[in-house]
Amino acid sequence: MGDKVKIIDSLHPQQICSLLAVIDGVKPSTIVESIEVNMWRGFLSLVKSEGLAIAYKTYRGYALLTPKRECFLIPHGKWRIFLKKLDLSLCRRCEIKLVKPVSENGLV
Repeated sequence: MGDKVKIIDSLHPQQICSLLAVIDGVKPSTIVESIEVNMWRGFLSLVKSEGLAIAYKTYRGYALLTPKRECFLIPHGKWRIFLKKLDLSLCRRCEIKLVKPVSENGLV
């Protein structure tokens, strides 16, 4: 429980409220604009434990984590096609811990 509080507390207050509303089922979705690099793994654990879905940009494309804990990577070149068709055959299954998010300062 302490880790969960620490992770949530590392977010901007507005993002905290929106994320908690999604977790409680009051709101269907939210945008978390940035996560501290040292909190990334914990944030992913929180998302998984709450059964949420997440999508984020990576250096190789876009990662999707489903509420069933499946992870898919959609290569940059197939992203627009995916948005039109929503066809998971355009994606590759992957391990979420291997798909690092884009970082402005090159960390992660």
